[in-house]
Parts: sequence; C-alpha cells; structure tokens
Amino acid sequence: MALAQRIEKRRLLRAGGLESLVDTVAYVLLLVGILVSCTALLSMSLLGVVVFLLGCFGAFVQYLLFRCIAELIRLQKKIAGVEYSGTISAAAEETIYACSNCQQLLHSETRCDACGAEISLNAGQA
Repeated sequence: MALAQRIEKRRLLRAGGLESLVDTVAYVLLLVGILVSCTALLSMSLLGVVVFLLGCFGAFVQYLLFRCIAELIRLQKKIAGVEYSGTISAAAEETIYACSNCQQLLHSETRCDACGAEISLNAGQA
C-alpha cells in the first residue's frame, strides 16, 4: 500500500464584495429590461406575469442597493475609527486537502478514497 501526504489546496469562495455584483446587476438589468419590453410588445396576454416578474426583480435590486449603502456606511465608520455593526464583504478562502499521489480531494484524514494511499498528517505541512 502506498504512503501519501496531505497537500493543501485553496479555492476562492467569493471573488469580491458587493460592488462587483452591482456592476453585473446593472448590465443584467439592461438586458432583462430590453427582453421584457420586447416580450410585452409581442404578447399582451402575459402582461400580468411580466409585471409580477419585474416586481420581484425590482425588489431584489432594492435589496442590493440598500446592502451597498450599508456597506458604504460601515467602510466610512471603519476609516474614521468608529465601531460598526455587521461585516464588510471581502473575498473568502477555504482550505481543502488533496492526495499527493493522485491529486484527488481527501474525504478522510487517514486514507485516500481514490487511490487507497495512507495519509501522513505530519509531513508536507508548512
């Protein structure tokens, strides 16, 4: 049976804060607005459904804008050295482990499920 070491791999959980999401939502809003307008012109029988969907989407945008305003206030308080409640969004990282023999993710701390190698916990960690 082969002996392997647990190696550390990192993956990005969130790429950025709310500001990047606002940019994406702005482009999506433009595209959705154009598509919904064309659909409403072609089919007047679906007008109730379209109005409902626009209302839901508008509520999401309002939620997003208020979250951004709250984050701006937190950032200003942090810069001024004043206490603030809540958290400021940022990128987050998660540590995952892989087998050094086959590079597959480890689900156990003692043995690799893919290749069967025993995992040495002490070696290879920095």
